[in-house]
Amino acid sequence: MRLHIPRAEPYLEGHITWIANHKGSTLIIPVGDLAHHMLGTICFYTQNGFPIYDDIAKRSIPGLEKFNT
Repeated sequence: MRLHIPRAEPYLEGHITWIANHKGSTLIIPVGDLAHHMLGTICFYTQNGFPIYDDIAKRSIPGLEKFNT
């Protein structure tokens, strides 16, 4: 049984709608690791001088003073 996904945007990328999800084709759905992306974002921010703080408690995070220049 084949998963029904419409062959149109926004369900599929526009450049593959002509061939994707046909009988005999392979449909690959990429999955991202959110934790990996968030760690990368935090590294980018600290390396570029952006201050990291607790936005829920509205206070700085103890131990990060040396990174918040």
